Amino acid sequence: MISEETNQEVVSDELNPFSQHTKNIVFKSGTDELVENYTTEILTISEIIKKISGEYTVEISGHTDSVGNKGLNLVLSQKRAEKIKKLLVAQGCKSSRLIAKGYGETRPLASNKTKDGRKMNRRIEIIIIEN
Repeated sequence: MISEETNQEVVSDELNPFSQHTKNIVFKSGTDELVENYTTEILTISEIIKKISGEYTVEISGHTDSVGNKGLNLVLSQKRAEKIKKLLVAQGCKSSRLIAKGYGETRPLASNKTKDGRKMNRRIEIIIIEN
């Protein structure tokens, strides 16, 4: 699969080793504040990242629900991605191998018409990209 934004090959899409962990990293609406215990997830994700070959980059993608202004949501999603990047760097991941990218409300997983759907859309995704 080719990433639309970077024109680089995304290495692990269907078999993403991060997906089971990132679903537990959830943000409060309108903030970059995490709402659930995320420490175990960050530790696990950091250990996976440390094992990835240097020929790959890891993108941390921040997302929002559609509540509020699109421009502000884009800024907020970037803050969410940067927050997770900082937590991963604090666990020993190399900053130079991590990219924080905010996508705002442009890539919803669920309907923004329901509370549960909006919660699912306030998320982080982590993908491995071949350099």
